[in-house]
Amino acid sequence: MKKMALPLGALAGAFLVFAIWRSPSAAAGDVTHILGNVGTILQEALSKVSDFIGSFGHS
Repeated sequence: MKKMALPLGALAGAFLVFAIWRSPSAAAGDVTHILGNVGTILQEALSKVSDFIGSFGHS
């Protein structure tokens, strides 16, 4: 798994540099959108974990 992470990370970095090179404002919007999605996923995961932990007291 670690052997695949480095080439995939380099490829993702190359795409990011290429996107910034072509259109910096569009690339910034895309990165903002991705970070917003990651934040939403983390928020939902935290909510589910807190519901799970909170349900132990109600059984």
